[in-house]
Amino acid sequence: GIMRTEEMVDNQSPLVDNASPLAPDASPLAPNPSNPTDDTRPLAQFTDEIRTLIQGSRSGEAIKLCRHVLRYYPKHVATLRQMAEAALEEGDLAGAQELLQRVLSADPESVIAYAGLAIIHDQQRRADEAIWHLECAYDLAPANLEIRKELLRLYAARDGQAPSRLKLTPCGL
Repeated sequence: GIMRTEEMVDNQSPLVDNASPLAPDASPLAPNPSNPTDDTRPLAQFTDEIRTLIQGSRSGEAIKLCRHVLRYYPKHVATLRQMAEAALEEGDLAGAQELLQRVLSADPESVIAYAGLAIIHDQQRRADEAIWHLECAYDLAPANLEIRKELLRLYAARDGQAPSRLKLTPCGL
C-alpha cells in the first residue's frame, strides 16, 4: 500500500532538515492568531506543534499553522515540508507537489521531499515518475529499509517482479 512520508523516512535521520539556515530556531514569530498572548514562541516550538497536529490527523489545523509561520518566514524549509505533508494527508496532491518542489529547490537532498513526490506520482498512477523520485530518495538514504521496501514494491507493480537487489543510480555513486 501507499506509505506516508513519515513512515518512509525516519525523522531522526541526519538528512532530515529540521532547521533551516534561512530562519534560525531561536527567532520569535509575530503573535499567534489562535493564542494572542503568546507572541514569543521560538520557531522550533511551532515546528513541533505542526508535527504533533499532523501525527494526530489534524492536517487542516497544521496547514493553518504552517501558513502563519510562512507569513513571517516564507522560505523556512521545514515548514514548507510539513505543509506539504499535511496537504498530502488532506488529499491535495497538486498543492503538496508544488510545496515539495519548493523544498527541493531549497534543499536538493531532501529525502522526505523525494519520498513525498514518489507517493504523489504513485497515487496518480505514474509509475515511472514515482520510481524516479524514490530512486533519488534511495540514492540519498540507501540504508533506509522503508524506502528500499517501497521501491521494490513499485518495481514489482510496474515490471511484474522486483529486482533481486537494488543498485544505486549513477547519481548515487
